Amino acid sequence: MGKRTAVLFITVIFMLLEVSNIVCADDYKTYNGFDYMINLDGNIEIVRYSGNDENVKIPDLIDGMTVKVISISAFSGNEKIKSVYIPEGILKIEEGTFEGCINLEKITGAENVLNIRGDAFEDTAFWNGQSDGLVYVGNCCYKYKGDIDENTVADIKKETRGISENAFEGCENLKKINFEGSKDEWDSINIETQGNDVVFKVDIFFKETGEALCSNESFRYFIDTRNEITILEAVTKNYPEKTKIIFPGRIENKNVVCIESGAFESCVGLSEIGFENGIKNIGERAFADCCDLRFVTLSDSLEVIGKDAFKNTSLYNNMSGNIFYIGKWCLGYKEDDSESKDLKIQRNTVGIASNAFYGINAVNVFFPQTVMYINHNAFGKANVHGIFFEGSQKEWNRISVAWGNEALDGDNISFNTTIEKREEYIYKDLCVALFFIIAFLVIALFLCISRITVQKNEILRLTVVIEKLKKRKASARPANKPK
Repeated sequence: MGKRTAVLFITVIFMLLEVSNIVCADDYKTYNGFDYMINLDGNIEIVRYSGNDENVKIPDLIDGMTVKVISISAFSGNEKIKSVYIPEGILKIEEGTFEGCINLEKITGAENVLNIRGDAFEDTAFWNGQSDGLVYVGNCCYKYKGDIDENTVADIKKETRGISENAFEGCENLKKINFEGSKDEWDSINIETQGNDVVFKVDIFFKETGEALCSNESFRYFIDTRNEITILEAVTKNYPEKTKIIFPGRIENKNVVCIESGAFESCVGLSEIGFENGIKNIGERAFADCCDLRFVTLSDSLEVIGKDAFKNTSLYNNMSGNIFYIGKWCLGYKEDDSESKDLKIQRNTVGIASNAFYGINAVNVFFPQTVMYINHNAFGKANVHGIFFEGSQKEWNRISVAWGNEALDGDNISFNTTIEKREEYIYKDLCVALFFIIAFLVIALFLCISRITVQKNEILRLTVVIEKLKKRKASARPANKPK
């Protein structure tokens, strides 16, 4: 019974698939020998070529809609085709599209193709006629033909739009790539990751500018036109447990100045890092989510720390207090703190990282005299009532205050003032006020006592006068006559 049910189920599935194929076939339309279908995005997909032309021109438009896709094996095995024109709307050539077109020797157009999938031109006169090395279709680097000898150097054209899947498959011996353009032009190329691991590891020299992309055992780095180095990324996201990396101040006798944004983000196993002098900039989220990172030593040359550069590290998560410090750098609140209160930057702080106190509400902010760098948006959109600086106005003007810190502009900065001095001033003000209050009370009491004394003396004087008047009256009364 179980076997019969299974057989019946499989039969139904095949019937449904057959019906589906029939329906799909019915949906196909034909235009000049091209079987096509309209995709959900309103663009045309060429499904099959049934024409007899030797020189095939794939149309740009059909019924006003752009031809975007050529399906898998759409032309495969067609022995009549000698040339094909691929319109600019085609960005991708699918797997085996022209495979087995043994007389196909010429390909034109294809200026915008970014990716050509495996075996798209295998067993064609075009492929067989290519010399060993990189084979291009239009501006797309299709595949490296032939064996890669040790220390092979590959040349890539400036006009390259894409590097196809598996273009460098099996090219482990590739030593270097020479690219005719610049680093920016290289970054604009669509590089498919599948089968192209070597492209992301090998040294790349940019002929136009003299710049280079290189790698060592720990990271990949970029050498710019000033011969300064930016470390771009880690060579792995999974370091061995308790890995320690000291970022050098120089590589190949060139200064290392920057760690790129996100360069080591989520690198598991990275436990301790240090920076030699010379490194000036640590990018946004450069070490974020490195869950094992617990020890960080910053260099004295550091000028910028990007937003969340060390967020969600072991160091960050296990710190005490709600303000995050690494060495002489303040990286901001650990948790959002919207409560309006005084903010005191601790003594010896040299720099305040980007977005450290973005959007805070603070009654007053106190800066030590040691501050040299306030990075961009450190106090962006902050609501600050008073700003107090331990040094002079001249010393404040020397601080490198980056963009996005408008809250620190204006006339509300008090100089030569620390929080201790401010508290001392407040105490003195209170003492002065108290003195005046006591003085007022003493004077008032004195006046009251004086008033009472005057009134008492007046009463005594009146009493004496009254007594005198009584005596005078008594003495003035005549004596009684005898009878």
